[in-house]
Amino acid sequence: MNPSTLKNKQKCHQNLDPKVHTKVETDVKDFLKNWLRDLPRVDSYYCRSTATYKDKKFLYQGTTISQLHREYGQAAATAGVRAVGIQYFAAVFHEENYSVVIPRKDQCDVCVSFKHGNISKVAYDAHVTKKDEARQEKSRDKDSADEEKSIWIMDLQAVLLCPKAQANSLYYKTKLQVHNFTLFNLRPQGGYCYVWDESEGDLCSEVFAHLQYHHFEGVIKGHPDLKEIIVWSDGCCYQNRNTCVANAYSELARKYGVLITQKYLLAGHTQMECDSMHSTIERKIVADIYTPRDYVVILQTARIRPSPYYVKVLKHDEFLKLNGSYFFSIRPGKKVGDLTVHDLQGVQFSSEGKVNFKLSFSEDSVWEELPQMGQWHG
Repeated sequence: MNPSTLKNKQKCHQNLDPKVHTKVETDVKDFLKNWLRDLPRVDSYYCRSTATYKDKKFLYQGTTISQLHREYGQAAATAGVRAVGIQYFAAVFHEENYSVVIPRKDQCDVCVSFKHGNISKVAYDAHVTKKDEARQEKSRDKDSADEEKSIWIMDLQAVLLCPKAQANSLYYKTKLQVHNFTLFNLRPQGGYCYVWDESEGDLCSEVFAHLQYHHFEGVIKGHPDLKEIIVWSDGCCYQNRNTCVANAYSELARKYGVLITQKYLLAGHTQMECDSMHSTIERKIVADIYTPRDYVVILQTARIRPSPYYVKVLKHDEFLKLNGSYFFSIRPGKKVGDLTVHDLQGVQFSSEGKVNFKLSFSEDSVWEELPQMGQWHG
């Protein structure tokens, strides 16, 4: 390689790295960073605790860097600012910690690690056994559903953005996040959608505790012969597996004299009947979306048989805070190194106020009393 060619390659490499690039004016850099900062982002709620993803700024699914660069070029021309090339644009994009790829919710770290030879066959087999046990337990619960026992599946649908349109003038404008919390009754297969946008409420544990409390309170009042409720979900801590939700279930069990059990599928293997609800809804979205009300109409008409989904739109004044608590922790251990909430496979709330837990669904597993139980704290 001759000296002139080497010099040109080094210059090209510098153009790709915004940290060493010296020929881009300050106002051009600032305009680019401010333009990126205004892009609508999607929360990756299932990766908040993962070091690789927790600080990432995920963009709406389907976004590409080339599309972004074209929109940026038009915005720069309108503002009278010089637009940088796509290579420098991409370098700044990644330096600012943006991503156009949202990691899959149902990807299993253990299975991927085994595929790449990072864990032993023994550890992988134990993982598969635990997954199969949870699936078999869920199947047994489904078969046992009757007038006295109600089996439910619940999950939060991937965020819905509004407006949603193919037109470039709308595609990258600031968007409103719409949330749809779904519950599915395995017998008789009734679907329920609780909808709100980010101006009315967020995704904190108190919101989900409120939704589950009032939903299952309605179920109990509508079925006077009901004695037991079993709820299956993934193990998302702020959504399903936390003290706030546990206190709500404990209050329901005490107040109405029913047995309520939460059960969790194994992380990475959380395919549920709610997924069919989400798929049905997404297939119905064929036209542009301009307001959250457009999503409500889609939810109401997404299914016809055996019955349409029940849809309730929630406002901020309907999200109520819990007044007091029965216990401050559902952790099965007490000190450092003991079991944590992530080890829970099931939590059970009795009408007498007892809370029991399970660490697996194997044949020899038993319900144990939660060690953190205390008195009511108001």
